[in-house]
Amino acid sequence: MKDLMFSWQKRYLSRILILFLIFFFSKSLLLRGGERQGWIFSPDVGIAVTKYTEDLQPWSSPESHENRIKGGGSIGGKFGYAPNNQLMFVFLSASNIFMKKVYSETVALSNIIGAVGISYYLKETHPSIFFDIGIGIASWTATINPKEIGSGPSEGYLGYGGIIGIGYEFAHGWSVENRIFYNRISFSRDNVDGTANTLSCSISFSYSLYGLWK
Repeated sequence: MKDLMFSWQKRYLSRILILFLIFFFSKSLLLRGGERQGWIFSPDVGIAVTKYTEDLQPWSSPESHENRIKGGGSIGGKFGYAPNNQLMFVFLSASNIFMKKVYSETVALSNIIGAVGISYYLKETHPSIFFDIGIGIASWTATINPKEIGSGPSEGYLGYGGIIGIGYEFAHGWSVENRIFYNRISFSRDNVDGTANTLSCSISFSYSLYGLWK
């Protein structure tokens, strides 16, 4: 299982690195006087820990209730518009992807949220502390015996969630952020109803493309 996880995460992180390099070099052509104003795109990558509970009804066996803490990789970001250099109206996303063992099978769980919200920077230029907040749609997906992203049979369910974050822009476009996001999912499969509640904490690095269009 460790070999599988390492191989999967290696491919996962290599693709993220390629994206960051593309964004980095394209950014040098798009800088507009150090301003945040205009359309922005900010991908991020990091690590996250999720505490999740899963309840199945009408089962009454020990397997019907699961309460665990798992860690794994995290990707996310935000896209939106900044009317000035401090306030942004954005679409926020965050995730935690981790592995667990179910009997003899390895399962990759994806805990994802996409939310509409705002970002606010305390200062018009870097360095600056900033805050994110949003509410939106949550996704809980299980992929059985994954060999790479998207492979193997999978099941996905939707719910709702919220996200808050505090970050620090230490150089133009470069930030580190701590996010907390909560998701609640209801699902039904094989005549069994269930709920999944997740609380995740992530630390990520991002590179923002500011002023793409004004």
